[in-house]
Amino acid sequence: MNKTFSWEQASFPCPAPLDAAVDAGVFGICADGSLRPAAEEIAALTEEQAHDLLSTLCDIRHLERCLRRHLNPHTGQPLRSWDIRERIEASMQAGLANLRKHHEACLSAYENAFGSSAAEALDGCVRALLTRPEFALPPIEVQQSLF
Repeated sequence: MNKTFSWEQASFPCPAPLDAAVDAGVFGICADGSLRPAAEEIAALTEEQAHDLLSTLCDIRHLERCLRRHLNPHTGQPLRSWDIRERIEASMQAGLANLRKHHEACLSAYENAFGSSAAEALDGCVRALLTRPEFALPPIEVQQSLF
């Protein structure tokens, strides 16, 4: 059942679930025992994971750019004073750490259900989407000061 499906004009893996994951009830349990998901369900799970990974990677790129340029991630304004800059950059570093942990947790969950090669393929597909023009980082528009 190593098929693919398309989303956003990209091909994503539609792997067979690991027997250990099915036996552990990862996909659900019914009166007859553990559920083995159909290809459509696997495609839906993979698409959901792809959305989450893509969103997380976009957020990571945004925070990394703001850190490099010393910009407030909410307003696009340069961080001018040192005390504010240190506080906001520390917050961005913490946010980056949380986003990276979330990315790893998503891939780990997918790996536990479908195997490491499927998780690597999914991550590769999502990262390939980020290279497309429609996912390019937009210019940061600076919020105009009201005062």
